[in-house]
Amino acid sequence: MDRAVIIGSFSFVGFHFCKYLLDQGYQIIGITTLEDPFHEDKRLEIGRNANFYEKEAIIQLEKETLIIADLYGLFLQNAEAIEKGIERFQQLEDNQEELKSIFILPAQWLEEDHKYKQMIKPIEKEMEKGYSYYLPTVYGPYQPDSLLFQQVFLNQLQKNERLTIKEQEWCADAMYVEDVVKAMHSSVQTDQAGEWLLKSTVENHWELCAEYLELNKDIFKNNLEKTGQEEREIAERDVQDQFGVEVGLENQKKHLSFLLNR
Repeated sequence: MDRAVIIGSFSFVGFHFCKYLLDQGYQIIGITTLEDPFHEDKRLEIGRNANFYEKEAIIQLEKETLIIADLYGLFLQNAEAIEKGIERFQQLEDNQEELKSIFILPAQWLEEDHKYKQMIKPIEKEMEKGYSYYLPTVYGPYQPDSLLFQQVFLNQLQKNERLTIKEQEWCADAMYVEDVVKAMHSSVQTDQAGEWLLKSTVENHWELCAEYLELNKDIFKNNLEKTGQEEREIAERDVQDQFGVEVGLENQKKHLSFLLNR
């Protein structure tokens, strides 16, 4: 049986990666970091699966275990979550050189002098089978409210959320979370170890989402102008859009509505 350890198994992308691999028949050890408002809902979705084991610390790994660290999802939470995630990954140093490892990272960390990029760089250098994927804005069910699309839906459903664009937003591109997970898993199966910036096949994907949500451009104009200006150049990997902007955003809104009204 295929095995994986996911650091941040209840964070945004990590949770969806966990669900996807469980559907593929993987045995998953989920390493928790910090809880979020919907932690118990996520636990109910996957906790009954006999192939999922939730742990608070790393255990001894078996050979050919896939290691996944969702630092992107932790970046959407807070600094404490990021540092705990990196700490959990560092606990694997005795084993990681022999294992395939995935770093899921925010595109903001493409800046060489970024604080957290500097923290993980020594780990990346030691990973002979390391895959690093830099993500723009990702949307879909369980998107954290540090991102603008979820704020819009909270505003529509509860009328109490002020729209604020934060440092976690990457306005140059966007993609649906299930498409992201499938693209990364496919890449690990076929590509050599390396690093990639994931790129949507839909041109101006983030702006199309903003238009569909009827966002006032004044909210994000400055962020849009500066996003990506200081990123270093790395290989890009296309992510196919399987749902379309409208379907993806409506899936997110319907899911949030269900959680708020259950």
